Amino acid sequence: MDLNILTRVQSHAVDLHKIGLPAIVEENDEMIENQLQEPVPANKENRKEKEPKKIEELVIETYVDVAEETKPQPNTTSPRKEAPESTLHYEDLWGAITRNIGKGFVLGYGGKVTVNVLFLLLTAIRGRKVKVNRNALVHSARDYGVFFGLLLGINNGIMYETRKRLVGGGIKGKLNRYRGYIAGFFAGASLIWVPKENRKPIVLFAFVRALELQAKMAANRGLIPNVNHGDTLLMSIASASMIHSWIFSSSTLDPSYVKFLSVQVPIPLVAVNAVARMHTGRKIDIEALNLARKKIGASVLTGSSYIHYDKLNSGEIIHPGKSLPVFFIRSLISGMKRALPVYLPVFSLPVLLFYPLSLVKHPVETMARTMSGVMRSSLFLATYCATGVTSISLMRLLGFNFSNVGTFAHLAPAAAGFLSGLATLIEKKSRRIELALYVLSKAVEGRATQLVEAGLLPNFRGAEILVFMSSLAVIMHAYVRHAKMLRSSYYSILCRFFDTDKRHEFITYKETKRKEGEQ
Repeated sequence: MDLNILTRVQSHAVDLHKIGLPAIVEENDEMIENQLQEPVPANKENRKEKEPKKIEELVIETYVDVAEETKPQPNTTSPRKEAPESTLHYEDLWGAITRNIGKGFVLGYGGKVTVNVLFLLLTAIRGRKVKVNRNALVHSARDYGVFFGLLLGINNGIMYETRKRLVGGGIKGKLNRYRGYIAGFFAGASLIWVPKENRKPIVLFAFVRALELQAKMAANRGLIPNVNHGDTLLMSIASASMIHSWIFSSSTLDPSYVKFLSVQVPIPLVAVNAVARMHTGRKIDIEALNLARKKIGASVLTGSSYIHYDKLNSGEIIHPGKSLPVFFIRSLISGMKRALPVYLPVFSLPVLLFYPLSLVKHPVETMARTMSGVMRSSLFLATYCATGVTSISLMRLLGFNFSNVGTFAHLAPAAAGFLSGLATLIEKKSRRIELALYVLSKAVEGRATQLVEAGLLPNFRGAEILVFMSSLAVIMHAYVRHAKMLRSSYYSILCRFFDTDKRHEFITYKETKRKEGEQ
């Protein structure tokens, strides 16, 4: 899959708002409260709604990762009038559970089908052969519908039931502070409905974002320092671990991700394997390496030239026949060519699917912004790959090899990965943290698999479900009690589905009018 499968689909929300497109309006708590308190007019025909003001941020679930260059502005709109007998949300626990299960199933099922179709479109646009399995396309979505339905039902059901039971002092007051944590933990058990082979991406997605929130809360309490360009630092650290795993133990990473890196990196896999063997003191596969050298017109290595293989010039393995600066420049140009087919559909599809009128009303500005995003992300990916490979060659040129430093030589790819992470500075500020979190998820995947294989990390049945439950507990606790720790894009999405103390008041319009009459 592509580097950063979640954030490679860019958000055009802010950019399209700047050229005058309408925005989606999200009701806030103040609007709901006003809706409950305002009387219903006698004549429905005289009811008029004001035009909602535009906001600076859109949320397009499952496909768009909202850019966070600007903070959302408060919305103002006239409250929606309801009939006296109508209810808001739900009145009892059974209603809370059933409504959320039904809503979650529809959203999970429809979302999974939509994502499957979009990936087929991306594959077709890139010129690859598409095989459509209608049964798999629709059947797999059922499990995700049940998963998301139970997730909402359990979480919002617990939040509803505990809204009054955990009020007061003592242990109840302490538990009340962690209602979100408790609800999120038990709601995480719904992952059991997702097929085991599909659970890992969901678990990693939640785990790294829980780590992000824990770090923010720790920094807020002064336990760890705030670091400028922390997102870039995280990207470099994650890249160091991920590149090390890719070179020395690629089997621990997702096969689709390994395939993506193999396509984007400017050297053949046989050269990558040769680097891994040289940095661990093993002999290289000279026959396979010579076959690759013949394809590019390089001279064949003879027996006498590779007896002391670790003493070979770094260019003989990584960039035969080219100097280091020339290799870097050519890798950058070829990397741009390989990255363009990746990002062109990623940036253009959201416009075609969600904002087709923007091409009619503002064709020049829309195309300019789209192509600007394509070129910027392509440059990032090309620089990321070229820097990593060139850095390994540079360190070998400076004497950082097995003959000189022994077992420490295996740290060279990690150092190269750290340097390649600096390419994140090319990307928009709003995208850097998502890129870093995605690469961090791959780094965690590789290290966790290595620890399990070494017997240093227990791997019991249902371990991934326990990790997801703990991660979701942290996320929901932050959502309920530390909302400012969440980025606005995630908070906007969570507000649409999950309950907090103020998100749903759990009272009816009729009850509100009765209380006002008693006063």
